[in-house]
Amino acid sequence: MARKDRFLVVLYLYLFSILAEIGGLYYFLKAPSAFSKGLAAAAALFMLLCFAAVVTLIILNISCAVRYFREKGGILLRQAMKGMKLGSIPFFIINFLVCLMIAAVIFGASRGFAVFLPWVWNWVLCAVASTYIIMAGSSCYGIALARLLRQNGSLSRKQMSVHIVLQLIFVLDVIDTLELLKFSAKNL
Repeated sequence: MARKDRFLVVLYLYLFSILAEIGGLYYFLKAPSAFSKGLAAAAALFMLLCFAAVVTLIILNISCAVRYFREKGGILLRQAMKGMKLGSIPFFIINFLVCLMIAAVIFGASRGFAVFLPWVWNWVLCAVASTYIIMAGSSCYGIALARLLRQNGSLSRKQMSVHIVLQLIFVLDVIDTLELLKFSAKNL
């Protein structure tokens, strides 16, 4: 389970790096100087490195989920799914609030004119895409567990498909995780 703990630590480090980048940009806008520009650039580099570490750990989690599935490790899949999905809930709440705050500042400062700026929409797209990548990466254990339950005959093909789709939709993934945990406790 060290992989789960590393993932959560890096995930929250990435969230901290986003906040550091916001602080660096605020400092640069408040007092433009070579130092504040360098600080903002260093915070941006730190954020990119943290995101690269998150993506690397997501790839490792997917390979681990596949290995557990092949080895019929239902208990390991349950434990990893529970830790990953439930442990990352605070990240998604804080991430949503930070993105909402940034959007409010951008739209408020521009008095709504930001709607017409293409870079704003690029920022929104990047924020949603990066959050979705992280969410989908934390769903790999749930998807593997649903497939294992299907292979064991505990789920029908339709039920498995519904669980897989729900694992890939914001908020519903947590509800589905709780349902899969309850169901798999009886059927593994």
